[in-house]
This record gives sequence, C-alpha cells and structure tokens, in this order.
Amino acid sequence: MGKTTIRYSSLVEAGFNKNYFTNFWKSGGGRVYLFCFEQGFYAIPGSNPLKYSLIQWQDYMRDDLAREE
Repeated sequence: MGKTTIRYSSLVEAGFNKNYFTNFWKSGGGRVYLFCFEQGFYAIPGSNPLKYSLIQWQDYMRDDLAREE
C-alpha cells in the first residue's frame, strides 16, 4: 500500500482543507481515514509538529465497507 507522512503546514500551503472529503474508511486498527476521492488522510495524534498520514484508496477497502453494510 502506498503510504507517506507529511507535515500539516505543507499540506495547507498546497491548498489542503481537512473539511473537504468524499468518504471515509476505518482501518482494522481503528484509525479513521478521510478520503477526497482516491486520496486518504489521517491526522497522526501526538505528532509535533502536526503530521498527516496519506494513503491511496485500495480495492480491499471497498470489501471492508461491503462487510459493514
């Protein structure tokens, strides 16, 4: 799975707004990733400065959503 970590300030400089998202996915570990189409983001708690984990939507996430319904 493609995943990276980035400072929140860098995201904001690029025009990021955490209030805009199209869907969400809850990982097996309980993390809730918010997605803007295929790009997901998660605020890493306790990070200083604040950082976000960024991921891309994967097919298995769709399967997880189907099981929850």
